[in-house]
Amino acid sequence: MLRDPAQPPPPGRSAAPLVAVGVLLLALLTGGSAQARRLVYTIEPGDTLSELAVRFHISVDAIRSWNRAYFEKHSVLKVGRRIGLRVDSATARSYGQEHPQARPRSLSYQVLPGDTLWHIARRFQVSTTQLKAWNPRVDPRGLRPGTRLVIRSAVPVRGRRRRCERVRPGDTLTKISRRAGASRSALRKFNNLRRGAILSVGRQLCFYQRLPAQESRAIGKPQSGRLADGEQLRDGPGWHVKRPHSAHGSNELLSLVYRCLGRVQRRFGRRLAPLVVGDLSRKTGGALGGHVSHQNGTDIDLGYYYRRGEQVPQDRFISRPDRIDLNSTFALLRCLIDSGEVQYTFMDKGIQRALYRHARKRKLYPRADLELVFEHGPTGRRSLANAIIRHVDNHRDHLHVRIFCPQKDVTAAKGKPGRCIPSPGRRRPVGD
Repeated sequence: MLRDPAQPPPPGRSAAPLVAVGVLLLALLTGGSAQARRLVYTIEPGDTLSELAVRFHISVDAIRSWNRAYFEKHSVLKVGRRIGLRVDSATARSYGQEHPQARPRSLSYQVLPGDTLWHIARRFQVSTTQLKAWNPRVDPRGLRPGTRLVIRSAVPVRGRRRRCERVRPGDTLTKISRRAGASRSALRKFNNLRRGAILSVGRQLCFYQRLPAQESRAIGKPQSGRLADGEQLRDGPGWHVKRPHSAHGSNELLSLVYRCLGRVQRRFGRRLAPLVVGDLSRKTGGALGGHVSHQNGTDIDLGYYYRRGEQVPQDRFISRPDRIDLNSTFALLRCLIDSGEVQYTFMDKGIQRALYRHARKRKLYPRADLELVFEHGPTGRRSLANAIIRHVDNHRDHLHVRIFCPQKDVTAAKGKPGRCIPSPGRRRPVGD
């Protein structure tokens, strides 16, 4: 028997079930739009429709229907383009609020010899169009050294240091540029060199580097040393420093970290939760609470990469080995190790095996090189003679990177107190 909906429910019965059914039917009929939120998503390298559908709990057909104008012009996703998505409130919050990126700030950048608009845009992770809009009076085709550009970016700005390299017997411009870390075009422009110019032995070639004006000095051992004029690592797009007061290191360590974190961020972009950066050293080095090493600015603790939406706190490391994003974590390791500056990386053996299998399966690294890099592979532990990545207990939630002593700190005071002392090879290295 049908009852008039205007009449109250019979005694002893509650109206709550009827209300719940009504809300459910409304949600089904409207496709959940009552709780849906529109999200503007920027397409990143490697994105596919199926991957986006799984990540945001929607269907491929729904993405196409919401972006008909886009897919009428393009058959595939193009990096940098924006599409609209309709997701539930919880997913929208986890994407845009739980992991806030470092906020862009207004910067003043001085153009150096060899700079181009493209290189500057790439360095600060902005577009050339944005640079032109912020600097309408600057001719992009005729950038002059010394010109000041206004840039809005979250990328940290380092100082400006003049450096000179003396030409050695057998040197070429390519060899000098690799040794000095400067581009050939910068060396040519700053020193008025023509293409094919003969370099005379003993001549000094000078250039500017993006480094603090005062050089850092790593002194003593990682386990019993100190740091002079250490440089502080700052938050950037894609990473967060959890304890800024203990985030000082040598210029060489920070150059490597900025380069590799920036490279991973450009490649994988907003699909990742911000990486948590742990301790380096105190401003003047010396003993650091909770660590055996981290005393002379050559050590750094880095969290593992996780996908955006994962609950990753910004003030501590988390241990979820099964949730680590292997693609980006291996890309970070490869950048660090290929630099030739890393002496050791301490990591849990279980995570080593997972990364080893991932690299083998996707052919990300030659097998012979993997054998030399990892101490622990699928077949178990191997010799420590050549392994760079080694097992040390209590490294399931982070990896510990140690670079070689900067060459200038080894040779500048050789045989005298105050020089950097490299860590000796040993069967079981001292980690944290």
